[in-house]
Amino acid sequence: MKTILSLNLYLLLFALSSIAEARPFPASQLHIFDHLSIVERCKAYFDLAAWDQARPNCITAAESGDEESDYFLAIMSLDYEKMHMYWFKHAPLGHSGSQFGLADAYFYGYAPAEKKDHNKAIFWFEKLAKKGNSRAQLYLGTIFVLERYGIEQNYETAFDWYLKAANLDEAIAQRRVGRMYLEGRGVKQDFEKARFWFERAISNRDPSNTAMADLGRMYEQGVGLEQDYKKAIELYQGAAGRSCSNARYFLGMLYYEGRGVKQDQAKAYELLQRLSLCTKEDLDLMVTAGFRSFDDARAQLAIMNKKNEPASVK
Repeated sequence: MKTILSLNLYLLLFALSSIAEARPFPASQLHIFDHLSIVERCKAYFDLAAWDQARPNCITAAESGDEESDYFLAIMSLDYEKMHMYWFKHAPLGHSGSQFGLADAYFYGYAPAEKKDHNKAIFWFEKLAKKGNSRAQLYLGTIFVLERYGIEQNYETAFDWYLKAANLDEAIAQRRVGRMYLEGRGVKQDFEKARFWFERAISNRDPSNTAMADLGRMYEQGVGLEQDYKKAIELYQGAAGRSCSNARYFLGMLYYEGRGVKQDQAKAYELLQRLSLCTKEDLDLMVTAGFRSFDDARAQLAIMNKKNEPASVK
């Protein structure tokens, strides 16, 4: 399941630059690519995720010997064996989709790599990153910032890759650049720049909402800006919609202690309990090392249960 999820989420998003499934194509535009060759038509419809139109053109193009059209057919049918064969053959020839697929396979350890090899993942990600691929730059930053991948930790290198991706509007990278400025890891601590990048990530819809939680934390603690509980709570509430967000812990503790909001132990318990149920697999596996709020939530719940707080807790 993890293999298929990873492939759909990263490879297909990369290949389609939109969604990893067919979508209806306006009837009025069915013939807009008629002037193109069959091969060009296959790619044009495929890039638009108009698979009903792409498929017959790709079949004809593949039968004429066009390998990329055959690759598109493999993606549309989720034929992983054909995709893997294509990656091995075309990654060395500079085909970006194949380089990404092969790097991703070595990163996670699924076919065709069969086992994790982060040095080989770095090799292929760097090929793409130097072409300006923000997702590859993001992966490289993650590999160098965390020790879990068997690669020597290097915050400076990680920051450089994250910053490149952030400047290409990669929201996750923007959030991580903000975190590194906030903590002074790999770069001189700078609260103003941390705030700037958190706000950029939020405006670009950081998928984990972690940037909202981080910025809320800055407002709550008055780090680099004036303390503002109201603003912190607004940000925490916006981020708490994600079940495994740090914001649940921060907001829960505000309710528990009655800081910036009326004390409400029942509300605090609800927020902390939902966060404590998260597993490591539920959390953002790519997040930089930071606040492990799900462990703190469990510890706080243990304290509340011992004290029978709130009174309804048995």
